[in-house]
Amino acid sequence: MNYANNADVTGNLIRGGAKKCLFIYNAHKNLIWDNRFQDCGIGIHFTAGSEKNILTGNAFIANREQVKYVGTRFMEWSHEGRGNFWSDHPAYDLNGDGVADGSYRPNDLIDHILWSQPAAALLTGSPAVQLVRWSQSSFPATLPGGVTDSHPLMRPLTIPVQSDIEAFEADIAGRWAKGNYDDIDPDDIASH
Repeated sequence: MNYANNADVTGNLIRGGAKKCLFIYNAHKNLIWDNRFQDCGIGIHFTAGSEKNILTGNAFIANREQVKYVGTRFMEWSHEGRGNFWSDHPAYDLNGDGVADGSYRPNDLIDHILWSQPAAALLTGSPAVQLVRWSQSSFPATLPGGVTDSHPLMRPLTIPVQSDIEAFEADIAGRWAKGNYDDIDPDDIASH
């Protein structure tokens, strides 16, 4: 979403193989709800001062990194008591209302350092980094600005896929992993 404003984005299933399921750049006042972002490098990359967007009812499943928010503002990603589902959130729901009893915060200070200084990844297992992460989880006031989902959902949204689309997906499964990125043969005009 590049410079998209006042849009409704709903009912999308984005899964597998993409570096980013959703990239939001300088987009404002959008309602992003009931989508499923699955098996990507980054579930959602949010940057460039994008403001007043509402994210609710989405499912972020098995993305290597759920959220990459490049900014210092505090962003709330729930709306009217309904947040999003996060597959890496170790949540519990004691009252059974379908909403986790604890907030979800995908990124911390270490993530921000890793985004700006990728070589620092060598230190992620060090005791110092673990101490910083423990401190931030124990004392939330030490957290930098970023995304918080105060009402994360306990169950993911399911988006049905038509049988002809599933057959098409099965037919091409694994092609990208084998390095076949281009099906067009420049000498065969029928392949265009």
